[in-house]
Amino acid sequence: MGILRTWAPSVVLTILVGLVFFVLRGFGPESTLQKFHVAAANGDFKTLQNLSTADSPQRALIKIQNQVLGFAQRGYRYEVRSIQPQKGYVIAVVNYVHPAGQAVIPMPFVLVKQSAQWVVNPQASLSLLSQVSAAPGTSF
Repeated sequence: MGILRTWAPSVVLTILVGLVFFVLRGFGPESTLQKFHVAAANGDFKTLQNLSTADSPQRALIKIQNQVLGFAQRGYRYEVRSIQPQKGYVIAVVNYVHPAGQAVIPMPFVLVKQSAQWVVNPQASLSLLSQVSAAPGTSF
């Protein structure tokens, strides 16, 4: 009986922590980026729209879709390099890694929370990409 009393709190705590992680899986900027990349690679524009800000210009979303699709078609894999919290949004830097590891191309994604869901802001993402590309010596 003494062993049960000693271990019971630890077991209960372990189960509770596991349940919290189970319930929260699939949420967060990383999950949104993963779903966004799968949808872009599959040409699923409707899902891309659902994973983007409601007021996203269609041309911005198409441009990002084409960039992501181009990387996927050339065999690049994506890795989330960093998530940088800002006031009201996050900047996620995604590295596209060449299949042979010869090249790594970084690309920023701006994500905001809308209706308790993280979504990509295509216009802000493209704007940030062009700012960084235009500034000499600047990178992520």
